[in-house]
Order: sequence, then structure tokens, then C-alpha cells
Amino acid sequence: MKIFKVTNAERFLDRLGKCEGEVYVVAPDGGLQDIKRYAKELRSLSWMVGRLDLTNEFELRFENSGDALMMLHFMTECNSGAA
Repeated sequence: MKIFKVTNAERFLDRLGKCEGEVYVVAPDGGLQDIKRYAKELRSLSWMVGRLDLTNEFELRFENSGDALMMLHFMTECNSGAA
């Protein structure tokens, strides 16, 4: 799934943390990195989340199709700066 223009990094990271299966970000060389682990670490650095820029396009791969649907819903309905 292609992701772009995440406007609320904190909510995006929270949503990633709720995924039941593994979630990978696709590196430029085609390799996969476990993004859930990084999301957990970034959420623990709350001062940094506000400065996190996720507006560039990137690709996520989900082990669980339900997680992909949950993220699709987030990107279409909940990806705003408002709480």
C-alpha cells in the first residue's frame, strides 16, 4: 500500500501500533524493514513525533489484510491534524 501525505504522525504511529500482524516499510532497494518496531520507539520519544515528517510517499506491506484495511480507513477518514 502506498502511503503519502501523513498529516498527523502521532495518530499514524498509534494506528501502526494497533496492527495485529507485522507491518513492513519497503526500502528503496526493495528490502523490508519492520516499521512497527520503529513506530514503538518513536512514540516513546514523544517530543520528536511532532517534528516527524511523513509527507513523502512510501510503501507499506501488511501481513494481515485486516491491518491493511484499518490503515486504508485511517488514511481516507482520519488522517487530519484534528483530534
